Amino acid sequence: MNQLDLFPILPELSDEAAHALSEFLHELALTFESHYAGQIRRYLYEHSAPPNALTAPDWDDDRTPF
Repeated sequence: MNQLDLFPILPELSDEAAHALSEFLHELALTFESHYAGQIRRYLYEHSAPPNALTAPDWDDDRTPF
């Protein structure tokens, strides 16, 4: 899907306005993520796939027969 399909009605902006709006949106995203970071991490942790049960071999194990 093309990004323009998501926002079909974007007004023409001056270079200065486009820059100001971009800065505002970046700051909004950073503030949002900072404020809700704990909840976002908790959600991702609770909805992520469980870690793989396989573990790397312990190469420093003294019981290795060779």
